[in-house]
Amino acid sequence: MSISARHIASALSAAALLVLPLAAGAQTPIRVALGGGITMPVGDIAKTATSGINLSASLTYEPRRLPFGFELAGTYHNFLKQDNVESNSVIMAVTGGVTIPITGTIGKPYLFGGAGYYNTQGPTTGDVDAERDLGGYGGVGIRFQASRVLIDVKAAFHEIFADRDTAGRVRSRELIPISIAVIL
Repeated sequence: MSISARHIASALSAAALLVLPLAAGAQTPIRVALGGGITMPVGDIAKTATSGINLSASLTYEPRRLPFGFELAGTYHNFLKQDNVESNSVIMAVTGGVTIPITGTIGKPYLFGGAGYYNTQGPTTGDVDAERDLGGYGGVGIRFQASRVLIDVKAAFHEIFADRDTAGRVRSRELIPISIAVIL
């Protein structure tokens, strides 16, 4: 595990431990989620990387008097390198958005969307060590009750608003994470 990956994992673990007492009571609308899954690169990222893993920690807030909720998440995406490049590509993100429940027959389905700050590192950035850009995301998820925790399965599409490259070409930087999380 690289130094930056260790820092991210340590920060996510520390955040979860600090917030865990808030989630311990069943009456609170604030809950902690820890999860992971696969992430598929799209656009320019797919030229240097293949599918990889994602790890996430998030806080969800579902006020009882509002028809929607909020989510704040920190995510680490590590893409496997393609044969023609020397290292993996990594994207670390902090995102925040809105969750909107929809009617469903199984579980609790919902739509979500928001904005985030993305730090991209590796061959995807070219000559630059790291790029920091804003972006947006949207997706669909479903939550299932399992004894004292919720199981959250979701898929999203992230669009990172990257600057033009040195030749003036607009870059396309997207990713599609599919993840499973446990909401405490």
